[in-house]
Amino acid sequence: MADLRQLALEYVLGDDEAKLTIIAKDTARELESAPANTNPVARWVEAVQPWMPNRDGDDETHGAPDWTARAKALEFLSRTLEYLGNDVLKPSQTKLLVAFFGAMFDVDHKAGILASASALRKITEMKAFQPSSAIDIFEKLCCLKDDFPRQLSTTRLAVYKLIQSLLTSEPVEKDIKGKQGPNYQFLLDLLQLCRSERDPDCLMVWFAILTTIMTKYAPSQETLDEVYGTFKAYYPITLPRTAQSKVTPDDLKSQLRACFSCNSSLAKHTFPFLVGKLDQGDGVTVNVKIDVLRTIKACIEEYDKPDETVIPYADRIWGSLKYEVRNGEIEDVIWATLEVLKTLTTRLKENDLRDYILNVTRDCVGDLSSAMYAGAAGRLLVSVLSASPVAFVQMAAPTVTHIKESLRHPKSITHSQDLYKIIRVVLQTRILLMELHTDTATQKDFAAVDSVFKSLYHDIFSSALARGSKDGPSEEDIKVATAAVHGAGALVCQRAAIAPGEETNDPLSLLPEKTCSEICEALFQIPLHHYTTHSSEAGVDELINETTEALQKAVVAHPAAFATTVSKFQSLLKSTQGSSTETTVDLIEGLGPLLAYVGCSELPKNVGYGVFQFLSLSGLFTRELSQSVAAGTSPKIWCALMAGLENTIKYYGDALTKTDVDREAAFNGQESNTFDADAISSKITSSYGSLLGLGASGSVEYGDLKSTLPITSAGAHQTYIEVGYALLKHFFSSVTTGTQTLTLSAEFNGKDTASEQQYLHMLGDLASSFIHELSEVQQVDLKIHERSLDLFQTTVKLPVGDAMAVDETWEWLVNTPVNALFYGMIESTRPEVITKIFQMGVGQKLIQAGVSPSSSFANATTSSISKSVLSILANKHKLDGEDDLLTSIESIVTTGLTQTTTHASERIVSSLAVAAGFLRRYTGAKTKPLVAAIREVPKNAELGFSLARRLEIIVAPQRFLSKDNYATVRPLWLQKLYFDLVKPLLVGATDREATPLSRASCGIAVLVTMKHIPFSIYEEDIDQILRVAISTSQTLGTGPDTLAALTVIKSILAESPDKVQDHIRSLITICTSSFSTTATHTSPEWLPATAQSARASPAVVAQSGKLALEILAGLPRLFESRHLLSYVGDVDRQLSIACGHRVREVRMSARTARTAWSEVN
Repeated sequence: MADLRQLALEYVLGDDEAKLTIIAKDTARELESAPANTNPVARWVEAVQPWMPNRDGDDETHGAPDWTARAKALEFLSRTLEYLGNDVLKPSQTKLLVAFFGAMFDVDHKAGILASASALRKITEMKAFQPSSAIDIFEKLCCLKDDFPRQLSTTRLAVYKLIQSLLTSEPVEKDIKGKQGPNYQFLLDLLQLCRSERDPDCLMVWFAILTTIMTKYAPSQETLDEVYGTFKAYYPITLPRTAQSKVTPDDLKSQLRACFSCNSSLAKHTFPFLVGKLDQGDGVTVNVKIDVLRTIKACIEEYDKPDETVIPYADRIWGSLKYEVRNGEIEDVIWATLEVLKTLTTRLKENDLRDYILNVTRDCVGDLSSAMYAGAAGRLLVSVLSASPVAFVQMAAPTVTHIKESLRHPKSITHSQDLYKIIRVVLQTRILLMELHTDTATQKDFAAVDSVFKSLYHDIFSSALARGSKDGPSEEDIKVATAAVHGAGALVCQRAAIAPGEETNDPLSLLPEKTCSEICEALFQIPLHHYTTHSSEAGVDELINETTEALQKAVVAHPAAFATTVSKFQSLLKSTQGSSTETTVDLIEGLGPLLAYVGCSELPKNVGYGVFQFLSLSGLFTRELSQSVAAGTSPKIWCALMAGLENTIKYYGDALTKTDVDREAAFNGQESNTFDADAISSKITSSYGSLLGLGASGSVEYGDLKSTLPITSAGAHQTYIEVGYALLKHFFSSVTTGTQTLTLSAEFNGKDTASEQQYLHMLGDLASSFIHELSEVQQVDLKIHERSLDLFQTTVKLPVGDAMAVDETWEWLVNTPVNALFYGMIESTRPEVITKIFQMGVGQKLIQAGVSPSSSFANATTSSISKSVLSILANKHKLDGEDDLLTSIESIVTTGLTQTTTHASERIVSSLAVAAGFLRRYTGAKTKPLVAAIREVPKNAELGFSLARRLEIIVAPQRFLSKDNYATVRPLWLQKLYFDLVKPLLVGATDREATPLSRASCGIAVLVTMKHIPFSIYEEDIDQILRVAISTSQTLGTGPDTLAALTVIKSILAESPDKVQDHIRSLITICTSSFSTTATHTSPEWLPATAQSARASPAVVAQSGKLALEILAGLPRLFESRHLLSYVGDVDRQLSIACGHRVREVRMSARTARTAWSEVN
């Protein structure tokens, strides 16, 4: 049996927290395990008697008491209780402990409060606690009297939590109600005890206690008034800036707000008090106003019996709050006010609601004719009518009638805009309310006022839309039309009232079909007019954007209008056949993406209509594009039409992703080995050939295809895949010709090579975006690996398995202009599908052809695409298993350095492109020979300097090597590359035994790669890197190498400016020479002539200057003035000159830097 006195002594004398916890746990175990006849609880309490006051409370008998020791002794008891089981103590023991700890509130106001409150809180949670003891505890607590506010906040918080735990206990609640309810004398004493509380943490609990009392204890009105007076004194509450608390001002406000709203009997106090606060006018701050409004809203929401608590104050609330909107300027206050009025409307019923609505309508509709107050009146009206269907039905007619009347004689442009915005919101509110309330009675109510909306188009919208599409529109015309288009679109979206059981995928429109079509035509006429007339008036772009949004919503609600829109666009295209290329291109580039967004960015409820719109618009672009290519028109027109088709497929694909379609599902649940991808084209041609422009031409209506169109999202997704595949086959097969080796078709005659190349690239992008949306199973089903090789041409014979004829060559697929198509096919292809190309034996040959071309590229674009293709192939297949191929690439790099031809240099760069893909995926031992070979590239005397910059290709971020396009990127590949490649080059850049050219080349290689490596990777080598960056800049002068050096220096400055402090002089010299127009630089004799042209590039000079100025602008912020004072004069002169630089971005940066340096003193 443990000695409890010894444990108590050890606890009082101890100061190690872990040891104190062990002592408390040991004591608790002793109390739980000791025999009952040993009376362990009594021994436990007696163990602390040496530190307790005398029985008569006299502490002066033996001198001044040790308050610290007494506090520790009581803490010993309290902490032991924390680890004691709830069923250990008996009722008699809990009663004695309550008496013991309760006495501390009376006889010891210095050491006993915190521990006693904590102990009592634990005791109240025990099974043996008697609810009748709660009153005794409250009485003892009130003995603290004026000493309570003097306690530390942590002590007071413990007391508040004790009170809260007692009052939230159901047995205690029942006992107190039976003994003291409803006047509760103990509560009045507690109110007196806690009246001066100011600590935020304590107030949070105190307010919660008051809320509990008012909600659970049903106090008398007199007692309730006392409670109200207590928390009202804190309103409005704020949090002192010096408060050391995690409680936020919003937390305090919310807790106090709960006090106001928890008891409906407080209504006679709260509403007059809160509204009176608002009526104080300018004396109330914005934050207080918002708090008051939120409190009023909470009271309106929470009070029960609204006919007794809310309705008597409705008129006063409305009379005060309407001015917060009518005369308001602060948007947050206005929104909070509107929320209160909307909430108030929801609590009123029948005659009270009718009277309130009449009051609101009477006060507001007159203001609609005023330019100054129309906007505010509209917001007030909408806040009330949007609260419920009843309010909407009663207010819609007078509101709409007055708006129509005011629009006949608007006072200003702003007045017209405000009125059209109001009617738009009213229409949108009707849509929302009809969707939320579908019962028969409500639908009948809506039908009763529908007549007021049916004439809106001809009454107010038709003229406004016409102003947006007339010749030479004024500023007023454009602004009014911009405000009106969304309302017109919302009018098309209105649905007739439908009773339950009559739901349909194609609900009846409120307006006649003819009117809906007329509105859509008027909306489309706006962008059509401005694109055909090339309008340049201010605000036209905004008008077109807003009209497009409105038309899109209208077409979703009324899909039939889209066919007319497409037909208009097609007729317009035919009418431009004799026009200039620029006119045609501008028209297609303007209206093509617009139609794609309007018709395909969202699926209507009738999925079949959505599919038809996608097919019809895709077919339009396909037919026009095929005819344009056949007619030999400018490739610029091809590109514009292809952009329209790309947007159509993209928007439709995005719309499908918003549905619940499982993208990973295979077609029709079939296995990939039984799916016939070749059947897609024939299926699509037979079903939708005329519509898509893949078969016989002819007019096709929705009704003609209604039975064949899918009716579910899953069916729409499958159609999307099949149509996309068929279109790819159509276009790919039309741009190439040949048998086993494909070339571009005759239409690519080289008259506009840039546009032709752009068209091929766009066609590749179309393939990439389509393939990106396919799952791995779907890519396998569609045999994307085979189609990537034959480009949908049946004349190309593919190997079966790995059986490939020796004389078969695939160089044309990588090194000729058709590589743009191949790139598009593989960019978003999954790695498992790319592997199939290697399993056929073709992938290896493609890489070999790419790194050892037998002839030069047709142009720089073809060369660039070839390297991208090599990176993709090397990344998406496990090349670490292709030993011969890796050895071949390593050999090309090694042997290429022994040659001095441009051809050899190109082969090495192609090998670097392979490394860019390979090293992202694999970081094992097999990378070492290739990395070792690359390390030698910058050191080569002949090619090293020109190839050093090309090492950037290995680490530069590329879209086709991103995870979004299913590339494999190891998490730590950059760290591995830094230590294996960059760090050895850093050694070479500082090797004094190497030639100056070798050091410079290694330095360039380090800097161009470091631009893309995170600071944390090279942090330990900052000093060396800084020296290399400064040396390179000083040696080579302004150019791409200095630009790379400045980029690295800027990163170091951002992360570790102290490392740059010793190099300030050199850094300032480099920066000023980078943007100076008078600075001269003499190139070293050993510098190759090839460096001169790069340095002379105006774009590089501008970029270097801008970056240098940004660095200079940051120096005064990063370093103390004493480090910069000696350079102020020279820097100011250079910055003054730079403020007149020919490049605007450089001028702006110079002004910013000059401002920063002006503060150096």
